[in-house]
Amino acid sequence: MEPLLHAIIPLIFLLAIFPKLDKNYIFLLLPIVWLIDLDTYFGVHRLYLHNIVFVLLVAGFVYWRWNNTAGFVALYYGASHLILDLAYPGVALFYPLVEKCYYVTASIQRASTWLVDFSVGTVSKEEILYNIVMQDSMNYFSESSFILILLLLVLVVIKYRNKIKKVFVKKS
Repeated sequence: MEPLLHAIIPLIFLLAIFPKLDKNYIFLLLPIVWLIDLDTYFGVHRLYLHNIVFVLLVAGFVYWRWNNTAGFVALYYGASHLILDLAYPGVALFYPLVEKCYYVTASIQRASTWLVDFSVGTVSKEEILYNIVMQDSMNYFSESSFILILLLLVLVVIKYRNKIKKVFVKKS
């Protein structure tokens, strides 16, 4: 998934579910969603840092340096990253104990009848390395991000329309 969506999706959920949560926790810890993708630059993407052990270490460090609430937010951001990356080829949830990536595929289609497909699978480290060689590049921004940003912009304009009007209305 695109790095921009890794931040926007959990951020929206956190703001919606816990509106009274201190915004310092929410925004200062947001880079954790990108921290997990650093394995792209020093190893195999979705293998070395895309696991429960790394997420728990980061959350534990944040808890130790800040407090319980910050540790929860860090754990949430790390877990959301893993969940959002569960599409094929998946994430190495139990690395370094198990060198496999776990993935989930799901689809619902309507042809003459409804077709529902849900499956869980694994990919070996060798298959992951092969996929990396065959993959050209990583998308950092695509049409889905553009549409999401456009939607968020529309929502912000709707919410703050009265303040926006005041800025553009001439005083007589």
